[in-house]
Amino acid sequence: MKPNLELRQISIDLDVHKAIEGERKSLNESENQILRRLLGLDSPALPRIAADTSTGEPWQRRGLVLPNGTTWRIVYGNKEFGGTIVDGRFRSGNRSFKSPSGLTIALCRTAKGERTSLNGWRYVEIFQADQNRWTKLQDLLDKVKK
Repeated sequence: MKPNLELRQISIDLDVHKAIEGERKSLNESENQILRRLLGLDSPALPRIAADTSTGEPWQRRGLVLPNGTTWRIVYGNKEFGGTIVDGRFRSGNRSFKSPSGLTIALCRTAKGERTSLNGWRYVEIFQADQNRWTKLQDLLDKVKK
């Protein structure tokens, strides 16, 4: 995340502070990062594009369909990873993955540099251009199931 030169201090009550802390994914995640994630504000490092559905296969699992070109990201600890859906797979640089968990396990490491065993549905976020926000795959899946 690019540092903002116009930082402002705001006052919050104890309940708001507890709610922010309850959303913390790691000890390295700042309050600002938590709020940006919760508010759906994307990182300037990742493109904000609508999915290109003109070519390529969508990614499909459990009734959820993500069009070719859909932008995704993972925020884990103090790192952020991103890419797009290309021909039914999560593309990250020159690598591609069939599942969100395979993607997350391949990219995310513990503080000691060891492999993780993470549920990608809870970590992968999809940029929804029509709503101008990031949404976790699990939340999208929950909507499909209803």
